[in-house]
Amino acid sequence: MDIENKPKVSVLLPVYNCEKFVAEAVESIFQQTFSDFEFLIINDGSTDQTLKILHSFADPRLRIYSNKKNLGIVSSLNKGIEIARGQYIVRMDADDVSLPERIEMQVAYMDQNPNIGVCGTWFRTIGEKAGRLKTYPVEPDEVKCALLFGCPIAHPTTILRKTVLDQNHLKYNPTFLQAEDIEFWVRCSKYTQLANIPRVLFQHRVHDAKKSTLNFASLNDYTRRVILSELESLTIKPNMKELEIHLSLGSGGIWETTKWLFKLKLKNNVLKIYPQTAFNRVIRGYWYKTVVNLLG
Repeated sequence: MDIENKPKVSVLLPVYNCEKFVAEAVESIFQQTFSDFEFLIINDGSTDQTLKILHSFADPRLRIYSNKKNLGIVSSLNKGIEIARGQYIVRMDADDVSLPERIEMQVAYMDQNPNIGVCGTWFRTIGEKAGRLKTYPVEPDEVKCALLFGCPIAHPTTILRKTVLDQNHLKYNPTFLQAEDIEFWVRCSKYTQLANIPRVLFQHRVHDAKKSTLNFASLNDYTRRVILSELESLTIKPNMKELEIHLSLGSGGIWETTKWLFKLKLKNNVLKIYPQTAFNRVIRGYWYKTVVNLLG
C-alpha cells in the first residue's frame, strides 16, 4: 500500500485482554494474499500483555489506537468505522484466524457485486469442538428473510462497504450489547443487500475465556427484541407461546410449528415485507427440519 493513498481495505480489530491468541490473529491478517490494506486495531483498555504484543509487529500498515479505559466492543467498532480510510471494512476478532485468501476473495466478490453492502463467509471452529462447519444462507434474498429468525451472518467474517455505512449513518447501537451484530444487520438491510460466500475462509475459536464473557440470558433477551421488532413489521405480536415456538423453530411440535409458519407465510403474502419466493423457501426449510427432528 502506498501510504500517501487510501487503502482499498481497512481491517478492523477491537482487542481487550487477549494476550493468549492475539498474535495469531494479527499474523493471519499479515499473511493474506491481498496486501492493499491498513490494519486498524482498537485497544480497548487492555491490562494484560496485549498492547505489548501488538507493538512487537513492525508492519507499516498497522495503526494502533488505545482507549483510555475499557469502553466495550460497540464503542471500539464505531471508532474504527469513523477512522477507516478504506473502500471496504473487513472485520476481525482477536482470537480467530482469517485464512490466507479471505480478504482477496471478499474484495473480489464486493467489486463484482456493487449491490451488496455486507458479505460474510462460512467458517470452521478451532480450539474446543474444533472442526465444526458453520454455514449460512448465501443469496441476498434468503439472508434478508433469515433475519426474521436469527443472525444469518457471522460478524467477524464480514466485509462492509464503507460508503453504505457513511451515506446512511450506520453504526452499531450501544443499547443492543451482545446482539449488536444482528441489530446492525437488520438496519443495514433497509439500505443494502447482505450475502455470504459459501466457502470456509475463517476459523472461529471456541474457548472457555470467550464463553465466560458472554451473558447468555442477556444475549437471548437482546436478540429477542430484534426478532420481535421484525415480527411487528409483519403486524404480528406473538404471545409467549408463539414466541417460544418461533425462537425454537425446527425443534418443536409439528402441529404448532405448522400453524405458526403458515401464519408467517400468509402475513408476508399480503404485506410482501420479505422476498416472497425466498421467504417461502425458508419457511419450508424450517418445516422440513421439524419433521426430520421428530422422525429422529
